[in-house]
Amino acid sequence: MNTSKILGALCLGLIASTGACNENSSPTQPTTATSGTLRATYSGDLSGSVDAEGAFDPQTIQTFGVAFHDPQRAMYEIVGLEVANDFSGEEIVLLTESASAGTYSLSSDCGASASDLCAQAFLVTIDDVRLQNPAIRQLRFDSGTVTLQAGAAQRVTGTFGGTALETNTAGDTLATVAVSDGSYDVPIVEAQITPTTSLSPVNGAVLRWPRD
Repeated sequence: MNTSKILGALCLGLIASTGACNENSSPTQPTTATSGTLRATYSGDLSGSVDAEGAFDPQTIQTFGVAFHDPQRAMYEIVGLEVANDFSGEEIVLLTESASAGTYSLSSDCGASASDLCAQAFLVTIDDVRLQNPAIRQLRFDSGTVTLQAGAAQRVTGTFGGTALETNTAGDTLATVAVSDGSYDVPIVEAQITPTTSLSPVNGAVLRWPRD
């Protein structure tokens, strides 16, 4: 397997919110990081948990928790990916519009008002993180909160929770889940995040780091 490495679905949250996260619009390839954790449980039409504890390594498909920080855009993309033995995955992505400490409202229309201090969040299940186009289910938070605060050196910590919805292209709700007991303590990795203005849903695309 080519170890330029897929790290399937690392950027699914960005794809979901922007419709673009591919080899031409991906973050600058980040370096490895120390171990991080991101945990949450969810219940409702889907139930389960995300227990992501490990070190991010762009050359290895593995469980990890990390916060990508874009200094130019002053935002965080906080990612927790749990990879099972069969390479199925569960992922939570938190996108804050600011790198400042505080409490952010989770909203599916975050950014509609310039005065809102808000964030976006996604729960994604992936059938095989090794695949370029895996089968996924994506649920987007339409309510809740996420807190952001500085942790130890070069780390951020916080909590999150709320209600996430799976919808179809017509806007019909297919599944509703309550996400609770969300927490993270993750290292910061500098990376350029380059979203577009499109708000297209995920279509099974995943981020690939540039090939060797």
